[in-house]
Amino acid sequence: VPSDRPGLTGQALDMLSPHPIGTLEFDGVPVTADDMLGEPDRGFRVAMDTLNLFRPSVGAFAVGMARAALDATLAHTARRTAFGGPL
Repeated sequence: VPSDRPGLTGQALDMLSPHPIGTLEFDGVPVTADDMLGEPDRGFRVAMDTLNLFRPSVGAFAVGMARAALDATLAHTARRTAFGGPL
C-alpha cells in the first residue's frame, strides 16, 4: 500500500547493521486488489526466502562483533590491575 494510506504508520529502528529495518503498523488500512504484490498466499514464502539471503551476512556480522569484543577484552585486561596485581 502507499505509505500515505490512512492507518499506516512506521518507524525506523536504529541498528548497527546497514539494513533498512523498522516497524510498520497497519490499523484498519484499506487494501485494494491493485495493492497486491505477487501471488495470494505466497507472502510467507517470499519473506522466508528473503531472510535466507541475509543469513550469511548476519552470521558474519555476529562473528565480527564477537571478535571485536574479544579484542577489547584482551586490551582491557592487559592494562587492568586489581588487588595490587594484573588480571
